[in-house]
Amino acid sequence: MNPLHRLLKRQLRRFANETIPLIEEHSEFIRAINDAYWQFDADRKMLEHSLELTSQELLDKNAQLTRINTELERRVLARTAELSRSEARFRGLFEDVPLSIWEEDFSAVRQNIEKLRASGIEDLAVYFDEHPEAVAENAERVRVLDVNKATLEMFQAESKDELLEDLSKVLGPDSVTPFKEELLALAQGKTFFENETVNYTVHGERRVVFVRLSIAPGYEQTWEKVFVGVSDITEQRQ
Repeated sequence: MNPLHRLLKRQLRRFANETIPLIEEHSEFIRAINDAYWQFDADRKMLEHSLELTSQELLDKNAQLTRINTELERRVLARTAELSRSEARFRGLFEDVPLSIWEEDFSAVRQNIEKLRASGIEDLAVYFDEHPEAVAENAERVRVLDVNKATLEMFQAESKDELLEDLSKVLGPDSVTPFKEELLALAQGKTFFENETVNYTVHGERRVVFVRLSIAPGYEQTWEKVFVGVSDITEQRQ
């Protein structure tokens, strides 16, 4: 029999005069209770040890997560700085290149073309010939995101706001047919298109221009970023 557990001794001591015959008469029962006390202590120590291990593991995992988060933050900061530098370089090239460049969003145009196809229209060329107003509506869906300095110079605008305030004056009445050709090319899956058309400065001066349109890589499915280069070829044509 294991030595009497201290808690069991304390319990038996409360009944000091009655314990001796009790132990003698019920020794097996007392032994079972005593063993249960000792087993409880053993289980408790094992649990405490397990909790200590679990706590240490949690501390280790937290330390590991802290290191990972620190490294991720470092990488994000480095990548953000790199992207900022790239954006600054791109913005410098965009603004200072001696060619008129328009950054545009054609996503609403693409959505409209998909809607037309879903409605059963298979031949867009015939549809646009029969509905020239649909071409004009799609032109209005194009969002001009930005233009560069050369664009302002070409179209004699003092600011981007002045140029973009009313694009119908810049594009002129002859722009519908070239834009229709542009729409059909994009609808056929082309990512590059060029043509010759007529534009006007904000003061109404006529310009013969050569237009090159290109969907930016990665935006082929959405048309959210389209770059349009415009060259003034008025003198050559004259």
